[in-house]
Amino acid sequence: LVAEQTRIEALMRNNGYYYFSPTYTTFFADTVAHPGYVQLQVRPAAQRPAVAQRPWYIGHVYVTIRDENESNITGRLDRPGYTYFFPGKQIPLQPGVWRRSIQHTEGERFAAWAQKATVEHLYGLGIFSAMDVNYAPRDSSFNCDTLDVHVSATLAKPYDASLEMSGTYKSNEQIGPGLSYELSKHNAFRGAETVAWKLFGSYEWQLGASSSALNSYELGSQLSFKFPRLIVPWFNPMAMGRRYRRRIAIAQTRAKLLGQPLPLQLYDYTPVNGTTTLALSGNWRNRSGFFTFVTVGGNLNYKWYTNPRKRHELNLFNLEYNSVIRTTAAFDSITRANPALYISMRDQLVPSISYIFTSTSPAADRHPYWVQFLLKEAGNVTSGLYALTGRSFSETGKHLLRSPFSQFVKATAEGHYTRVFSPRLSLAMRAFAGVVYAYGNSTQAPYGEQFFVGGANSVRGFAVRTIGPGGYHTQRTKYSYIDQTGDVKLEANAELRTCLFGQLNGALFLDAGNVWLIRPDANRPESGLTLRNLKRIAVGTGVGLRYDLSFLVIRVDLGVGLHAPYDTGRQGFYNINRFKESLVLHFAIGYPF
Repeated sequence: LVAEQTRIEALMRNNGYYYFSPTYTTFFADTVAHPGYVQLQVRPAAQRPAVAQRPWYIGHVYVTIRDENESNITGRLDRPGYTYFFPGKQIPLQPGVWRRSIQHTEGERFAAWAQKATVEHLYGLGIFSAMDVNYAPRDSSFNCDTLDVHVSATLAKPYDASLEMSGTYKSNEQIGPGLSYELSKHNAFRGAETVAWKLFGSYEWQLGASSSALNSYELGSQLSFKFPRLIVPWFNPMAMGRRYRRRIAIAQTRAKLLGQPLPLQLYDYTPVNGTTTLALSGNWRNRSGFFTFVTVGGNLNYKWYTNPRKRHELNLFNLEYNSVIRTTAAFDSITRANPALYISMRDQLVPSISYIFTSTSPAADRHPYWVQFLLKEAGNVTSGLYALTGRSFSETGKHLLRSPFSQFVKATAEGHYTRVFSPRLSLAMRAFAGVVYAYGNSTQAPYGEQFFVGGANSVRGFAVRTIGPGGYHTQRTKYSYIDQTGDVKLEANAELRTCLFGQLNGALFLDAGNVWLIRPDANRPESGLTLRNLKRIAVGTGVGLRYDLSFLVIRVDLGVGLHAPYDTGRQGFYNINRFKESLVLHFAIGYPF
C-alpha cells in the first residue's frame, strides 16, 4: 500500500501537482461484500489542501551565486526567464551553463523529473561547495498557480591539489616508491571547465644489486581540459528536452480536442549529461636491463550517462606514438629469439577509437553487480584513407608520419557479482574474457594492448606475467616475464569475504585463468589457441587480510599455486614440485575486484 501511495505521488508530482503528498491517497477496505476476500478501493483523502488539488506552473528562475569568501552580492544580470545575482561585476558562471543545467521551462507544468535532473546536473558540475534549489509561490493570492524557482549556489575553491604516494615490490625483486601530484583549476573559463595537470613518477631498484644500471624509473605528465557537456556538432541535449516536452504537449492537445481530461503519465525522462575531455600526455620509462621506452599522445574523450546506472565512454580520437630509444644487449637477445615481441614493441603510431559501456546495479540492490564491455580498433580509419588513394586495405608496410601504424581490433567483457549472505559474510565473483587480433598493417598487437595473467589482481597463486601463453613456460630469470603475454584471455575469480573484527576483514579466494596466442609461434611452443590448449588453465587459491579505512583498503594476500598450465614434470592436478615454490605474497591497495 505504501508503494502504491508513492507511485501515485510520483504520478501527480510529474504532472504539476507540486504539493501532492503520499498521505493524500487513502484506501477503503470492504470485507463484507465478498466473504473471505478484501475489496480494496483507492480514494483521495477528504482533507486535502487547496494547493494540492491544482497543477502548478514554472515561473521565473532566480539564481544567486556566492563565492568561497561569501563576498557581498553586488552584481545583477537579467535574461529572459532568468535573473542572476552575484558578487563583483562579472557573473562567475556563464548563463549558458545554468540554462543547460536547469531543466525547467517557464510556463510549463512543474515536473518532479525536471527537479531531480536539475539538482543532479548542478551537483555534477563539481564546482559548488553548497547548492540548494527551492520552489515558492509567486504571490500569496488564493488562485496563484505559479512557482518561482530559487537556486542558491556557493562556488568551491578554484584550485585543488592532490598528492599520492605508493610503494612497489615485484616478483623480480625490484622495490621502490611512486609519487603522483595533480593540480586542478575548476571553472577555468567561467563555463564549469576543469584544467588539470598531473605529474607522476616511480623509481625501482634491484635488491642485492650494487650497480645503478639495474635501477628502473618512470616519469610522466598529462594535461587535460574537461568540459561539462558533450561537444558534438549534431548533439544538443536542450533540443532533446524540447522534443520530449513536445510529445507531452501533443498528448495534452489531443486530449483537449477530444474533450477528455488531460492525461497523467509517469514520466521517466533522464536528460543526457556528459563531459568532453581533451588530454595530452607523455611517458618516459626506463626498465633496468631492458630498454628506454617513450610514449607521447593525445585523445578526445566523451563520457555520458543515459541513466544513473549506465555509463558510456567514447574515445573518438586517440593517437599514441611509441618509441624504444635505447636497448641493452640482454633485451636484444630476447627480441632476436622472439620476433613477435620485437614487432609488438617497435616504433609505431597507434591511432585508435574505443567504446566502453558500463552497467551497475541499483544502489539499494542487496546483491550488487557490475558489467563492462570494451570495443577498440586501431588503424582502420587510416587504412581506409590509404584505400582511397588506391592502396589495398590489407596491404602491409604502410606508414603515417614516417612511422608504421598499428592495426588491430580488441574486445573485452568483464562482470562482477557479490552475493551477500549477511552484513559480515559475502561471496564476490568475477569473470573476464578478452581478445585482441592484429591484421592488415600489423602481425602483432602493441605490447600494451596484449593480455597477461598472474599478480595481485589476477591469479594470485602466481606472480605477474609468469603464466602462459597456453602451455608455454620459459626458464625463470629477471628478464623472462616480459614476453608472457597473449592475444586471448580467460579468467575467473571467487572470493569469500568475512569480517574478522573491527576494520579487519579476511578472505578465502580461488582464481583460474590463462592467455593464449591466436597465431602459432614456433619460439613459444604450446602457446596457440587450440582446443587442447584451452584446457591449460592456471589455478590458485589462498587467504588474505584487508584493513578497511573506509577511504582506503590495505590488502595482503598469500597466494598458493595449485595447478600450473605447463609441464612441471609432476603428474596430477597439483603439479607444483615444491610447496614453497607455490607461495606468492602480494601487497596491494584496494580490493582485487
